Amino acid sequence: LVHSAWLDTQTMHNRDEFNAYMRRIPNLKLVLTGHVHQEFDMYDHDIRYIASPSTSIQFTPLSSDFSLDNLAPGWRYLTFYPDGNIDTQVYRLQSVDYPDDLEYSIESLSEIIKKDLKAGVKPFLIGSSLGGFLSIILSVRFDLKIALINPCLYPSAWIKKMGYIGKTLTNFDSGESFEVRPEAVAYVEQLEKELT
Repeated sequence: LVHSAWLDTQTMHNRDEFNAYMRRIPNLKLVLTGHVHQEFDMYDHDIRYIASPSTSIQFTPLSSDFSLDNLAPGWRYLTFYPDGNIDTQVYRLQSVDYPDDLEYSIESLSEIIKKDLKAGVKPFLIGSSLGGFLSIILSVRFDLKIALINPCLYPSAWIKKMGYIGKTLTNFDSGESFEVRPEAVAYVEQLEKELT
């Protein structure tokens, strides 16, 4: 539970059983989760539960009703130490007005990764949904380790199946409309070829 009344109704039905099971695992220190579209970090019976922010829209934390936050897309770095300690930090893209442009997103993230690599830091990527697809692409390009949570493996097939090509959709974060252009889908198909 992330303590947002509306979002907490969309939880696993056997969460008490799950939490009891987790508490029985010796030396369990951390449970990573996602799909809550916000950063979250709490302890329950000496087990740390952490969620990363979404790589797209953010939900307002601690909200009673559905609400979008105006925070930029983000990700979480985790550092694991031999003594069992864990450090984590959330990073966000520099612009709240991030465009609905996958090519721009990948190029921006690539620049961040290049800076990290130049500084001697090799990022570990965690991605969910379309962020999982982006993580796969970036891991192939930069030889990075990744963890995936419900990744969208072939977004172009999903876009076609949903009949979105040529349609105007709404960005849930900004409320702005955008068209799913054929050339954007073609770009996604080119990215998918990097994985074969």
